[in-house]
Amino acid sequence: MQPRTMLLRTWHLLVLCLALAPAARAVTPTGPLAVNGTMDILDPIGRSVLGATPVTGTLDASAGTVTFDPIMFFGFLFKVNGTLLGPGQHNTPVGQITVGAGQMGALLNVTWSFNKFQALILWQVTQGPAGQRYKTLDSDGDGIPGHAFTTGPFLGFSLAYDFVAGVSPPGVKVAIDVAGGNLQECSKTGGSDVTATASVQLLGGARLGSVQWFLDGQSVATGRTAQFFAALGTHQLEALATTAGGVTDSNRIQLIVRDTRPPTVKAGFRDRQTGQLVTNIANRNVEKLVVDLSATDVCDAHPQVSGVVSPVFGVRNGDLIRIKPDKRLVRLPTSALELNATAKDASGNIGRTSTVLHIGP
Repeated sequence: MQPRTMLLRTWHLLVLCLALAPAARAVTPTGPLAVNGTMDILDPIGRSVLGATPVTGTLDASAGTVTFDPIMFFGFLFKVNGTLLGPGQHNTPVGQITVGAGQMGALLNVTWSFNKFQALILWQVTQGPAGQRYKTLDSDGDGIPGHAFTTGPFLGFSLAYDFVAGVSPPGVKVAIDVAGGNLQECSKTGGSDVTATASVQLLGGARLGSVQWFLDGQSVATGRTAQFFAALGTHQLEALATTAGGVTDSNRIQLIVRDTRPPTVKAGFRDRQTGQLVTNIANRNVEKLVVDLSATDVCDAHPQVSGVVSPVFGVRNGDLIRIKPDKRLVRLPTSALELNATAKDASGNIGRTSTVLHIGP
């Protein structure tokens, strides 16, 4: 074969391969995107209430949802999530909004203290190097970014979220959930057995490496679920989550173990010879009794217990009572003895009981 013929055939083969090759396409991230930006609330004349406050969250275009992580607002958590609104005109329970080309809207659900209300927002969406940029627009024509609240405690105020939604780098977020709540009742001597669970959110394809638990700085457990003993009192419980790549996040809460239940008290009169409890003396053979006092408490192994015996008798005008002060003896025509017992645990809880010994047939 001639060199020229071979060159032409090679060229034709290259052109054919290029023609059959698939065209290159831009890769668009799918699934939830991490939100990083700022949030502000503007009063009816456009003045900032919070200033640009950092905020994070998640935007999922495929699911049509957006969620912003809560922030503290005047002593209460300000929680916002919503439904995305695509191009077109939308009539909602809190007003009308028009979403144009290159824009995105949302009907937001807001919770603040005991208030639950809705709001509208409109963004201009542009593509940036780090992801899609969302800029809050004036969607109600009052000259202020945002859409004025028409319900809830902030009538006339506007909500503005400006952020970038993009694929987050590998990371982790951890939260703590304690079974029964952060306030625990003492359930055994000196404290309580506690079960806590770490809610772990993995970001950007990260894999979880470990979860470590610390109580007052001391390691007490590993793994997503921790079981440990916490003594009576106030503690700091911390969960530390680490990804396989070494990225960490921690969360710390206050854990309180308290004792609010009083001791259980028992009181009675026991025959010193037979050891039997006696509630009635009807025969002269039973004369010497032992006061029997005891107390048990879930949290305190040794609660303090004491008692007082009082005679039960009726008196009339002129009745004679014989007293010998030197021997501390008092002669009373009593028909019964009442024993009142009191127990106190280490937390100051007090339990009481009483019993009566009847005298005579």
